[in-house]
Amino acid sequence: MTKANTNFSVLNDTTFYNDTTINDETIDTLETSICLLKDKYQKEVEVTLNKENIFQINMSCLPHQQQQQNTMVNGIDYKKKYLELKENLNQLKKLKNTDTEVLFEEFKKSANNRDNANKKLIAALQAENENLLNINKVLKSNSLNVPQIKPEAPHTSGTISTADTFDYKDVKKQITEKLKQEFENDLKEVNRNFNLQLAEKEKAANSLIAEKEHLFSELNQLKQQLNNTKQSTNTMVDDFNKKYNIEKESFKSKTDELSKVYGDKLAEALLVIKGLEAEKADNKLKIDILGDKLYSKSEAYKQLFSQFEEFKSDVLKNRSESQSLYHKEFDQMVKEKDDVIQRMKQQHKDDINTLQSKHKKDFEDLQLLKNGQIEEIEKKYIGEIDDLESKKLAEFAELLKTHENLLLEINEYKLLQRSVQLDNDKANSILSCYQKLTFITINAIKDNKYEIVCVNPKNTQCRVVGEITFEKNDTIVFKPISVENCNSTEFIESTVEFSSQEASVFLMKLTEVVVSTVN
Repeated sequence: MTKANTNFSVLNDTTFYNDTTINDETIDTLETSICLLKDKYQKEVEVTLNKENIFQINMSCLPHQQQQQNTMVNGIDYKKKYLELKENLNQLKKLKNTDTEVLFEEFKKSANNRDNANKKLIAALQAENENLLNINKVLKSNSLNVPQIKPEAPHTSGTISTADTFDYKDVKKQITEKLKQEFENDLKEVNRNFNLQLAEKEKAANSLIAEKEHLFSELNQLKQQLNNTKQSTNTMVDDFNKKYNIEKESFKSKTDELSKVYGDKLAEALLVIKGLEAEKADNKLKIDILGDKLYSKSEAYKQLFSQFEEFKSDVLKNRSESQSLYHKEFDQMVKEKDDVIQRMKQQHKDDINTLQSKHKKDFEDLQLLKNGQIEEIEKKYIGEIDDLESKKLAEFAELLKTHENLLLEINEYKLLQRSVQLDNDKANSILSCYQKLTFITINAIKDNKYEIVCVNPKNTQCRVVGEITFEKNDTIVFKPISVENCNSTEFIESTVEFSSQEASVFLMKLTEVVVSTVN
């Protein structure tokens, strides 16, 4: 009884219970939360590594991009990538703190629920134990084997017989000892069962404590991994900042250099294109003529494509010629434009020299006055030339694409023709073999009508020509057309009807008649 009470007091100690027991619900919640947290951190680490790889690739391709794109745009793109990476890092930190707090709040709530449920269970077990003790006491008191009292004998002499009497104190003592013995036995049984249950509970509590320690060790490992990831991310961000600053300085220096070069080129261009305002109308007319020429050629190409089915077989030979002609015309046009520009440059250079020698002051005033207008004309003229070149290139690309489609279609037709030719060759070989074996040649007339010719191999003048028709009711009809130098028989001179099962017999008889004829 003392041992049971001692163990029971240990269970009632809430401090020990709160520190050492975890129910199944809390374990499941903790495992789920840890798995979710681990998956989220792994995904964030993978995203961070992918971004680092993308950054390395972009850094390796950076010199080529500098030649193709504007340096300021590249600087903005890298700055945007840096800000996105920094924002993702802040989200990762916030996610770490939020998930850890939520995890411990859920663990705390689960522990409180566990404590309340187990306290109720202990109280119920205590009440059930007391109830069982009372029930056992009542049952034992009602089921005792009390000695039966014998009936009193008749009074013979006016006295009571002592032989049939019993001692009340002895019976009471016996009953008391029996009740005490049974009560002690029942109490020992109850204590034994209770101790067994208590041992099982303690064993389960110890296993849960071990699981709790294991989970906390895993949680510490996850924290260590998170710290390592955080440290590597910070290192990566620092490296990125250093690289970004280096590239920024490089971009700035190259931008200044390009600005200087552009200024020099712009000054040279202003000297070259001075005076283009007077020839604006002429250049516009030339551009319109060139556009009409391009439009007419485009229409001619479209008409050429519409007639593709008529000269499909010649498109491969004409392709190289049309491309060379196209390139020649385009090169000729570019050469003409270059000649015009060179003549204009020379003329303007001469005019500038003349004006500088005669009217230097007027020339400078005119130059200051016309700089803005000339710059606008230059941009417009260059834009129109670029548009024409882009249209020309687009039409040429469309022409090449159309030629490629035509080549693919022709190749498909060739493959189909080759397949059909193979089928025809196979069918011809089968027919040739059949003709050699049976001396019979078959020619198609209609869908269900065929001409059959049987010739004697030793005497080609001996032959039978007839018409075979396949009817719908699985009947074959042979109608003779001509019989030359063969023995006259009713079989080959009259119409014969036979079934498809008898076709081989008919052919054997026909061959026999023709081959057996001897002149």
